[in-house]
Amino acid sequence: VTNPIANPPLPPADTVQDIINSFPPDLKWAIYKSNISANGIAIAAALLTGDAIILSDASCKNQFGTSAVALEGATAVQRCLGITIVPGPIQDGDSYRCELTGLICGFVILKAICQAHSIESGSIKVICDNINTLRVFEPAFVPEPTAESFDLVTSLYSLAKELPLTYTTEHVKGHAIKHKPPSKLTRYELLNDKMDNTAKGSGTTYLAPAIQWRPQSFPPTRKAGQYGTTTTNC
Repeated sequence: VTNPIANPPLPPADTVQDIINSFPPDLKWAIYKSNISANGIAIAAALLTGDAIILSDASCKNQFGTSAVALEGATAVQRCLGITIVPGPIQDGDSYRCELTGLICGFVILKAICQAHSIESGSIKVICDNINTLRVFEPAFVPEPTAESFDLVTSLYSLAKELPLTYTTEHVKGHAIKHKPPSKLTRYELLNDKMDNTAKGSGTTYLAPAIQWRPQSFPPTRKAGQYGTTTTNC
């Protein structure tokens, strides 16, 4: 007869949120708020089938930027959401820096999902209305130390390289709802509008506490040239 006291059941695996909470400061800075639906199981499954997407949009007003990012599978069911605050200094209308921060937030969540569900290979489509942000995922891209927002570019680049995933990209037109009725918008246009409104709403909701919270220095970056050559709108 097995003694249940001598052979206790194994503890459950860490949840995605547990893993996020355990991340060091150079990752946790990127997530101000998150909503991990069903422990990210739908996103994990979609990474394996090639149906996963990540889409971010941002808002910038009075030199204060907020970004919202969504991770979805083939549908919006069990969508995961992240909200982040853009580290300064930023200027009004700096879409590039704001969009980079939103995707970094999403990739930190994605890292936790891969770890929680033991993802060893998979794929995801990266969607954004800022074309320059998507260039980080081009096969020949290498961060340039003198380029704009090098700190955030290297943060996103490093996260993307560390994950066991392959990437495709798609540019979505920003603010498409201004030119088409909602019934005519594509799935990505609708989601982009939702993230735009979420980012704008977050800027209002979190403005006062976040001004005190917002990091005064850039997130840590990797040394220039560490990785060598790769092969693989506010």
